[in-house]
Amino acid sequence: MSSFRQIDLDGLTAGQDLEFVQAVVPDHHSPLAVVYYRVSGDPAEFGLRLDIEKQWFLDLPEGTDTDPNTDDAAKRVAAAVYENLAGAQAV
Repeated sequence: MSSFRQIDLDGLTAGQDLEFVQAVVPDHHSPLAVVYYRVSGDPAEFGLRLDIEKQWFLDLPEGTDTDPNTDDAAKRVAAAVYENLAGAQAV
């Protein structure tokens, strides 16, 4: 049975309406995370898949696929995940 690490994203944002809340990654090495978010303060029903290594969302909320803020946000979310995972390994 796999276990997962939950990483608080401290409200990273992309634009005015999109806020990233939490990333969930498996404890074993995986290039993917699921990122939970809010749109205009309302929690989204599903999370977004993030390729941590490529720093790219595989899914995007509707209407944001051409928004350059989501590209930057993917990089910031991936950096936060890496930082958390590196800190956990150093312990």
